[in-house]
Amino acid sequence: MLSVNIGNNLEILSNEIDKLILYKGENEEIMAEDVTLLSPYAAEASIFDLVDALGNRNSKKASLLLQKKFSEGTDPFYLFSMFIRQFRLLIQVKELSDEGKKPLAISQELKIHSFVVGKLFQQGHGFSLPQLEQIYSHLLTIDVGVKTGRHDLTTALNLLVAGLTV
Repeated sequence: MLSVNIGNNLEILSNEIDKLILYKGENEEIMAEDVTLLSPYAAEASIFDLVDALGNRNSKKASLLLQKKFSEGTDPFYLFSMFIRQFRLLIQVKELSDEGKKPLAISQELKIHSFVVGKLFQQGHGFSLPQLEQIYSHLLTIDVGVKTGRHDLTTALNLLVAGLTV
């Protein structure tokens, strides 16, 4: 889990392993829950799992991950910003894809890592551009509703996830 989230940065990996060993003790097995609890890299990865589940319309996984993030105390406004980011990027990739551009060219044009563009490119197949624009408009409605006191953000995010993944 650490290597997937951190990549090949051996200094950070070593620091995270040292932290986990200090937490668990040298003779205790380090579990995935320990990594999630202590490593910001693992926690951040689970947010990307959540927005990927949304992009893939995997309602069960998205709902479970959203509830997990709430139970971990993740700020709903941070989650909302990540949802906005995901659908903004999906719209950009979908527009360029519909123009016939391939993932590598899209990656270069948007200055986004090719791995991310590859995932967005695949997710874009599950949406039409008008659907993505409608979702983005709904995100604006949620934002205005929360800021004017008409909506509770936690409830709005739960309804959004339920509505996006059906």
